[in-house]
Amino acid sequence: MKQQPLSKTNVHLRDPDKRRKALLRSVLSSSAVEGIKLTAEEVTRMQGNIKPRSGSGQ
Repeated sequence: MKQQPLSKTNVHLRDPDKRRKALLRSVLSSSAVEGIKLTAEEVTRMQGNIKPRSGSGQ
């Protein structure tokens, strides 16, 4: 049985806007724990430079 990506099976990740907000919150909180000070604008700007992986379900 082929497994579907989490983004297809998790109701909280199906909505692109909710997924983006959750990812932003996760990056900001994880960075803060590591002592890296980022703003939401910096993370959003960085996301524009990241190419999605093939087969990621996006």
